Amino acid sequence: MNKKIISLLSSIKNNTSDDQLQKIYDEIYADAKPKILKQEFLKSIHDTKYEAMRGLALLIDFSELNSKVLQSFINELQQNEPAQTYNKFQNYHHTCFIFRFFDKAQMDTVLTPEIVEKCQLAVEKVIKNFPAFPIKIQGVTSTNNTLMAQGYSHGAIAELRKRIIEELQKLDVSVSKQSQLNHISLMRMTAPLTSSKKMVETIDNNRATLFGEFMVKSLKFVVNNYFNEPEHSVVLAEYPLVES
Repeated sequence: MNKKIISLLSSIKNNTSDDQLQKIYDEIYADAKPKILKQEFLKSIHDTKYEAMRGLALLIDFSELNSKVLQSFINELQQNEPAQTYNKFQNYHHTCFIFRFFDKAQMDTVLTPEIVEKCQLAVEKVIKNFPAFPIKIQGVTSTNNTLMAQGYSHGAIAELRKRIIEELQKLDVSVSKQSQLNHISLMRMTAPLTSSKKMVETIDNNRATLFGEFMVKSLKFVVNNYFNEPEHSVVLAEYPLVES
């Protein structure tokens, strides 16, 4: 991403409106669109650094998002671009908070029992008073290698991040840089596109498509890999949010 996009992402605060978040989704796609058309992402399709990445994280499980509209969209993509890498529906998630990123080989030194305990204490203190919140999945955006469904939580996720950071600071725990979007990663462009023009048309036609919404009632505290694959993930705890 260019400096303008990075600046936009870093500007997201806990009071960011959904309209402001939409502007950022739009800017990300505007930056990526000409690159997708030129298939510039092909320069890095063999980069496997994400395959080895692990994380201690707090996430929303989107397996409850029963969306025939989203499934139809994915089916269309798979028909047009069968060679790309698609995330499995059961792996759909949004990472609300990243505590630590590390290579698998670093697990024993980065993910110490003391760090896990402190992170869990911070989560528990915040979650016990944090209300359940709705999240809406509407429209798609894309970088020049990852297609994403856009999520909107009316600022709830950003507020959650802010409170957790405050608690971790009290415990003298540093954290990884946070992603500021509320997205679901749907597909990675890991092979030459059959038609870059058709791909862009498909994205353009679904920039505002409503895929669904649901109430987030719990969050999972996990050790997982970048793609949240079950065989590489361990759920350490699941915390219910406060329902009114």
